[in-house]
Amino acid sequence: MDFNTKQGLLIPELDALILCSKRFPGDRDISRTIELFECHFNWDLFISLMAEHRLSGPVYMTLSARLKDEVPNHCLNRIKQLHEQNTKNGLRNIREGIIISRSFQEKHIKHIFLKGFCLSQKLYGNPTFRYSGDIDLIIPEDHIIEACQVLESLGYRQSQSQEDLTPEKMTLFTHFFHHLGFTSNTNNTKVELHWKFHTYLNQFSLDFDSAHNQRSDMCIGSLALPVLNEYHTLIYLFLHGAGHFWERLFRLKDLIDLLNNSHIETLFIRDMIKRGLSRPLAEMYGLLNTFYEYHIPTPVQAYIRKDKMISRFVAMKRRFYMIPNSPGVNLLTYIHDFLLIKNIRYRVNYIRSILLIKYHKNKFNPQTESIFLGLVKKKYMAKS
Repeated sequence: MDFNTKQGLLIPELDALILCSKRFPGDRDISRTIELFECHFNWDLFISLMAEHRLSGPVYMTLSARLKDEVPNHCLNRIKQLHEQNTKNGLRNIREGIIISRSFQEKHIKHIFLKGFCLSQKLYGNPTFRYSGDIDLIIPEDHIIEACQVLESLGYRQSQSQEDLTPEKMTLFTHFFHHLGFTSNTNNTKVELHWKFHTYLNQFSLDFDSAHNQRSDMCIGSLALPVLNEYHTLIYLFLHGAGHFWERLFRLKDLIDLLNNSHIETLFIRDMIKRGLSRPLAEMYGLLNTFYEYHIPTPVQAYIRKDKMISRFVAMKRRFYMIPNSPGVNLLTYIHDFLLIKNIRYRVNYIRSILLIKYHKNKFNPQTESIFLGLVKKKYMAKS
């Protein structure tokens, strides 16, 4: 089974973006990219898609090392500037992450770094290569208040209007949500403090104690930063990407680069199927095959043959990936995705992720959300 029929179906700019974002593009990839550059290539669109899908690091490395003479100087400079800005963000996040980790250790707060510069180091041996927007950490739920106090002592403020969370409000908040956002008062570093390995699939999530006991360490100087082990990283990236409905290509690239250097794929597939996640697993492999020519494992092929909607899902994603600024914000994407979702809990949580009534300015109304979710369940339960 092969979804990869992208040649002629993708616009040249997206096709070139995918080829240039490969970790080790081969000679055939480079030759194909040069052909695309010569076909009425829109460099502004290419750069917009690159920024949207957060792939400036790998793209700049490929262009500067192997295609420098094929790229207009002003375009290469723009790409270089985006890459350098991401590098600066990554270095700042590393510095702040070390400070936060030391402070948490002093207060005996267990924590694990998620994604970000730690994942970049794990996948590429370079903590600034991958897109680095913020610092994601997860802690035990019973340490939320103490962890918030530590961040505030380091000069961070809560990003949302949650500055007056009473214990009662915090109980509601931690039940319905999975993280708090913080922003540094001095350098605008953003931190997301998680207490759940949240997933909109809501069928399976990692357990903090298990993840922490089996964690790996990423050494920076004399400090060891706690990170997820390889298997838990694979599970988390899958759940996180599916929870965001694969709205950007960099989430697929993370997985492709991890799977290409992993010996745990068979165990991963068996575990996800066992836990009832065959549909999002098939979506992921369909997209990996379409855009990065990754082979679809036999057990997943069997599911795809049963569920004909997977091919429609992949075709829809192919169209929307070609539109700048569409990932995650285009209403048609939401509607189309929703109609393709088969599992009721997956479907309900998808709607919840879009229309959730959020706590804002000390006002929180979970009843509104419950009523809405009840209507969704009543309308679609029979169809699932």
